[in-house]
Amino acid sequence: MLKVAKWCLFLTALTPLIITNEVYFPFVLGKMVWYRSLTELALALLFGWLAWAIITKHEVATPLLPGFTRVKDFLKSPTTVATLVFFVSLALSVIFAVNGYRAFWGDIERAEGFFGMLHYLGFAVAALLLFERKDWTTYFKFSVGVGFVLAFYAFLQWAGVESFPFARPSQPRADSFIGNAAFLATHMFFFALFAWFLTKEPSKWWRIAAFLAIPVSILIMFFTGTRGAILGVGAAIVAFLVGVLIRSERWRGISLRMGASVLLAVIAVGTVGFWVTRDAALWQKVPGLDRLARTATLDKADASTQVRLITWRVSWEAFKEKPVFGWGPENYLVAYEKHYDPDYAIYGETWLDRAHNKFFDLLVMQGIVGVLTYIALIITLLATAFRRTKHLFVPLFVFVVGYSVQNLVLFDQIVSYATFFALLAFVIHESTPLVGEAVVPVSPRARLGIASGGVVLVVLMGISLYAWNAMPYAQAKALLESPKLGDIQKVIGRVKDGFYPYNFAQYTLRGQAIDTVYLDQFFYHEPYRTKESFKPLGELLLEGMDEIIRREPYDVRIMLRYVEMLDALSREDESLYPKMESVLRVAREIAPHRQEVLYHLAANLAKQGKVEEGLAVAREAVALSPEVPRAHFYLSLILAAAGEDEEGKQEILRAEELSPDFSGFLSHDHNTFMMLYQSWGMRDKVAALALRSAQGPVRFSFNTEYYYFGLGFFAEQRDAESFIAIADYLKEIDKGNAESLDILIDLARNGNWNIIETL
Repeated sequence: MLKVAKWCLFLTALTPLIITNEVYFPFVLGKMVWYRSLTELALALLFGWLAWAIITKHEVATPLLPGFTRVKDFLKSPTTVATLVFFVSLALSVIFAVNGYRAFWGDIERAEGFFGMLHYLGFAVAALLLFERKDWTTYFKFSVGVGFVLAFYAFLQWAGVESFPFARPSQPRADSFIGNAAFLATHMFFFALFAWFLTKEPSKWWRIAAFLAIPVSILIMFFTGTRGAILGVGAAIVAFLVGVLIRSERWRGISLRMGASVLLAVIAVGTVGFWVTRDAALWQKVPGLDRLARTATLDKADASTQVRLITWRVSWEAFKEKPVFGWGPENYLVAYEKHYDPDYAIYGETWLDRAHNKFFDLLVMQGIVGVLTYIALIITLLATAFRRTKHLFVPLFVFVVGYSVQNLVLFDQIVSYATFFALLAFVIHESTPLVGEAVVPVSPRARLGIASGGVVLVVLMGISLYAWNAMPYAQAKALLESPKLGDIQKVIGRVKDGFYPYNFAQYTLRGQAIDTVYLDQFFYHEPYRTKESFKPLGELLLEGMDEIIRREPYDVRIMLRYVEMLDALSREDESLYPKMESVLRVAREIAPHRQEVLYHLAANLAKQGKVEEGLAVAREAVALSPEVPRAHFYLSLILAAAGEDEEGKQEILRAEELSPDFSGFLSHDHNTFMMLYQSWGMRDKVAALALRSAQGPVRFSFNTEYYYFGLGFFAEQRDAESFIAIADYLKEIDKGNAESLDILIDLARNGNWNIIETL
């Protein structure tokens, strides 16, 4: 049993490689189920064996359970104490959370929450009880092997190689099997650290692999184009060189201080030179440095940086409201909604459930107590290594510097948590003195307690494997399969399988199913929406979203999604308008500065004939941040409904002026632009936009009818160049009329406009 438990722990190292394309969130859900199931199985086997051994033998032999005689010493480790204190602070944050259910269970998009975090602690406990030094070496070998696989496939992605078995689609920012370039870069820090631990292995090949892994990990960080990781690498290298300077070590009689001094000077000069010449074409050709060169904290054109800066301001305001224990784990979105900054909308409709900064995440979700306990954990980790395992201190210190710097612009997730807690357990193990083999007697009372606890834990692990791992996975699979079944009754059946029973996964799964499939394919698709046999599907989907709102009335995204579903149904049933209004007013109370809520409310009021009230709401949205193009766009819509055409024209022109490439709008806004311009007789604007889209490089989501309108307009103008440009593009998107378009192009080239007008 214990050997199987060990192998379960070894196999958790494969977590970064797991992808499950048969479910939603293929890069997270499969990893979550894999890691949690293996950890739970290891704990069940461990405590099941422990209960049986105590019941039958009254004692436990060290050779069977290496860590049992060291439990008291493990508990005395400062790192253990800091880890447990951090979990106490986490539990307190759950108790005082705004949404306690979500704080405890988390969701399947981030795989955290208190329940998820307990699995990382569970791994650490099992590893401390089961692993000997050779087992940690085995675990690190698994991890380093996984790191090389990730690095190899990341390189294939970056190089554009897709024909190799299991190759991922090529892209400029490699993400390998992790599915997120930034998260892959984070894992490279652990890859390098674990490889460092193997550099003194007896096997020559493992030593070579270990030394090779360090430069490979750094190279892959550049291939991911992750600016935080690149800065982290730079900080780690500087920390290492400073350490060499301080210690003044010698290698084969040669002082390393001079070399470190030279390298630090080169780094300093190179950094200044790079920043001064960051606009040079050279840097745009270097992976990673190209994005770093474009970073501009004061330039509004750098949307990624500006959104982060706004987010940190919002996070600080949220922290000040709940400074002690925070809003609760997985409650960042709740805080974000309440303190939303309207300037976000300048860069699009963002919804953030993380601050993209580890320390701000902790401040918001766990308060100052969470931040202090986390910092204490990092400090005690280094202090423990320095006092008791000096051979680990240098690699750990370098790792912590790089990892902490990159976490200033990122956050942890399942892969980094899994490796981080493995690292904690390893340091605790290495820093705890090894006692000789012994037989530990257990008193009758302790025997009963341990045995009973072991049985309870085994039962809990069994329940968890089914209810909180297998079930969410099956539900995700059912929902992804449901729209592909063809028969409506089968579709409804699979949606029910995916929706029930309600558990922590439903919050994410139901929303994903609506967003990616059913909003467009059912609610916005009139032939299905109005078909009698399809109506039970709509009712089922609506009830699913309504249940989330009833159980967890905190997420405005769910409310807006629900309103969009009702809005589609209102085309046949206008009695739904008041219900939509009531939901939107609740959403407005939760997120008073979120323009998107005001857009929906203004449109809803206008549809009910409350045009003046809707107009006031639309003007309020503009006033929140006058530089937001979509706010002016919606105001123009309500002005059109109010018959205020002249002001409406000014507002829509202002909207286009603020975002001429339409990046500030959603794709379905594009046709509304054309509709408004056409209704106001602004034919030149319709034609100009059609031409701009046809010529590229940015393509707008216009219906083909507007491109044909542009053809007619430019035929009237006798503008052959513009006419042909639109006709050429129409041949790409309307292939059925390609031959006719070729004839029109030929006529335009020859100036036969009279013939074109008769066609």
